[in-house]
Amino acid sequence: MNGAWHERGTRVEESEYLLDIRPMNLMASAFPTYRNNPGWLRYRQQVQACFGIAIHAEPEEQWFEWEGHGVHLDVWNPPEPVPASGTVILVHGGGGHGRLLAPAGDRIAALGWRVLAADLPGYGLTE
Repeated sequence: MNGAWHERGTRVEESEYLLDIRPMNLMASAFPTYRNNPGWLRYRQQVQACFGIAIHAEPEEQWFEWEGHGVHLDVWNPPEPVPASGTVILVHGGGGHGRLLAPAGDRIAALGWRVLAADLPGYGLTE
């Protein structure tokens, strides 16, 4: 490994990260998104109707390249001006994708944590 890249594209010391990830350099409009995805919109409505769980914040969608895959990442940040208490990483199971963890991500971020949920390779919007 010859170093790593922070999600904002700035170089950091290799010892701070275990993986060498690089942000994708294409325009954001070139990537698929969950923003207007019918399945996501339906899921969001069903979670509220069936369980009374409202998802208040849309996560920031990011893309990075890892092992030849264009990986989709949802990021929830705590409300401003609260600094994050730390980072929580949510991992989906087989047949799922990171956006299915939105009810947990939204709530954990509201409690002051930064939350990451990736679509693992072959699932969701990840190539």
